Amino acid sequence: MRKLIVSALSLSLLWACNSGEAQYAEEIAHVDSMLAINDSLQKSFDQVDSTQILQDFPKVDSLYKILSGPMADQQDKRYWTVTMANIDVVHHPYMKYSGDYKKMRRGLAYSKSQLESLRNSLEDQKLDTTQVRDYIQAEEKALNDMQVLIGKRIVPVLEAKAIWDTAEARYLDLVSKSDSLAQ
Repeated sequence: MRKLIVSALSLSLLWACNSGEAQYAEEIAHVDSMLAINDSLQKSFDQVDSTQILQDFPKVDSLYKILSGPMADQQDKRYWTVTMANIDVVHHPYMKYSGDYKKMRRGLAYSKSQLESLRNSLEDQKLDTTQVRDYIQAEEKALNDMQVLIGKRIVPVLEAKAIWDTAEARYLDLVSKSDSLAQ
């Protein structure tokens, strides 16, 4: 009889432990998928040579200001649609990326740490159901915001970098010619 009671008690204890894990299994799987999205965003962010972009931006900005400044012929449509087209395609993404670089880097790191913390809390069952739902919604919103921001910045800056790599010498030459004409 004693063995039967101990077996029943052990079985109920085992069931209670397993039902606790099963309680948040779906939420843990959801947090794991959000962590995978965060890792994917981090890989996208890492595709950009941030050091090179941040180093090149002052040069691009200076060239853009010189070429679009008072020396530019405002009536020359060819100048604005052909000559300035590539530098404009480079300048805008570089400016946006440079402005949002720290925000993206910190946002990804913070989002990852929050998701890992949430996952640990779910495994340890430290949160009630309402808190879990609120935290997951907050982290989903933060991750979606990062996804939108990175989507807006990464592809355009990669395209701009490719254009800048091929057109940099031409624009430097153009600026040196305009400087010599101004003197």
